[in-house]
Amino acid sequence: MLIEYVHRLMIAVQSIKEVMLKPQWKHQIEKFVKHYVWHTSDVRRAANNKLWQRLESRLIEMKERRKRLLQNIYLREKNMDTNLPKINSSENADQDYSLEFQREYETKEAQKNVII
Repeated sequence: MLIEYVHRLMIAVQSIKEVMLKPQWKHQIEKFVKHYVWHTSDVRRAANNKLWQRLESRLIEMKERRKRLLQNIYLREKNMDTNLPKINSSENADQDYSLEFQREYETKEAQKNVII
């Protein structure tokens, strides 16, 4: 839900001029963008980058984190299903599971987007 909220916020901020934002709104968005939990630095803060661009950076990172988490869970479950420890599983099996995950992930994302 947070990802969807940030996506909608980014679109809203993009559609209006930043000067129209209340200072308290802008301050809160800045706090979110600059928060210490982000792995990537706020490179878009430099120069004259727009607030919506900086939100977009955070949105991309959130989506990448969620995808990595889901992929790790998926691979762990597949390894449990085959009763093979991760150390003994072949690289080909991991690649097959990664491709399988990618297909399923894209299908589920498309379904979710239709619903949203």
